[in-house]
Amino acid sequence: MSSLYNSNLKKIKIYSSATNIPIYCFNDSRFEELEFEDSYNGTIDDYAFYSCTNVKKLIMPTETTQWIPDFLRYTK
Repeated sequence: MSSLYNSNLKKIKIYSSATNIPIYCFNDSRFEELEFEDSYNGTIDDYAFYSCTNVKKLIMPTETTQWIPDFLRYTK
């Protein structure tokens, strides 16, 4: 389990220096906004954002559309 499991943070920003978002990293977190830096080109493991049901705003990089379906599939 990650240190961010069940987190109460309101906004998460993933910087391009991140290379991987591991499985269950943000599981059941309550953040409302998720932003990926436009140059983000890392990987996202299955279930990294599982059960993150409060997301109201999602800012995705324009160059990394290949992982969008997988990301959306593993959110409730």
